Amino acid sequence: MTEVCGDQFLNQLQNKYKFFKDLPLCKIYEIFEKPKEVINGYNLCNTFIEDKHSHRDIILPLCKNIDFILKNLLKDVETSDVTDVTKGCDYLGYWIYGKLGNIPRPCENISNLYTSFIYFSNNHSLSANCSSVGDFHLDYNKFDKKKKLYFHSEIFKWVKTKYETLLSDEKTLCKTYLDECADFYNSLISEDYCKRNKIYGSQLGEFQKQYNILKKFLSQEKKVTSIKELQSTKQYICPAQSMDSKEELQGRGGIDGRGGSDDDISNRNNTIVVLSVVTTVIAVLFLLLFLYKFTPFGTWARLQLRRKKTIWNNIYKRTQNLLRNTRNENLDFPDSEFNLKYNSVSN
Repeated sequence: MTEVCGDQFLNQLQNKYKFFKDLPLCKIYEIFEKPKEVINGYNLCNTFIEDKHSHRDIILPLCKNIDFILKNLLKDVETSDVTDVTKGCDYLGYWIYGKLGNIPRPCENISNLYTSFIYFSNNHSLSANCSSVGDFHLDYNKFDKKKKLYFHSEIFKWVKTKYETLLSDEKTLCKTYLDECADFYNSLISEDYCKRNKIYGSQLGEFQKQYNILKKFLSQEKKVTSIKELQSTKQYICPAQSMDSKEELQGRGGIDGRGGSDDDISNRNNTIVVLSVVTTVIAVLFLLLFLYKFTPFGTWARLQLRRKKTIWNNIYKRTQNLLRNTRNENLDFPDSEFNLKYNSVSN
């Protein structure tokens, strides 16, 4: 099988539907998978990903790759025709988890990796775009289904925009592809829909929305006919779910069901705040030292300090002179106010 898209599932689709090689999702995954330049010497990942915790040999190189990818993400998004940087971050989030899915949880170094992601995205001015990236907290099989739902939804949007540019035989293949997607969706929700909805809720909803939009578009003017219908979910009545359920958080946390516990998120955010403050303070101190030593600002600052010192010295001297003025020695205060009469004990 030809490895074009940098992901096993995308490669399978591309080998079956050749025109998928032009997918932005395929292009940017290929960029993510390309070997990165070797980072020699100290890197912050060596601090984040610790020796004392497990799977450092897998997670440390991934951490360094993430730093490199985020550094170049703006350019890579444009090169691969991804709609925007936020979408590029979403794709990156799925790519990262695909590298970690077989590592059992809890894993301290995985938590540290996502902490480093927050730091690097902030360092590269991408914190607003990449805020939804986090640990899915799913086993690999569940993640694989979530990823397929998400990828299909992205492909539906792409097919709608590119349909008119496809060749005749490629347009014919679109119906085959949609029928396969309908079978995948219908099979998934028929296997205990309420449980699936807790895990894949947002992805199921987006899949259904984008599928029906594309189906309606292709049905107009009889471009494609007899496209399979998605099974309705109206007949399923699910019991009310507690928002404290961990699985509920898995299905609905973040944009794509990502996230951890509130304590984990709070701890990661606190760590980043402390690092940011310390880095900023050190940078300001170095800047002031440089200005003081090597620029006219230093001369000006020293002159101002001398002036202030001279002013305070003059004030001090004048105050001393005032206190020593001979007129103060002749002040005569009334007896009623300040003179105390002394009566001897004998009286």
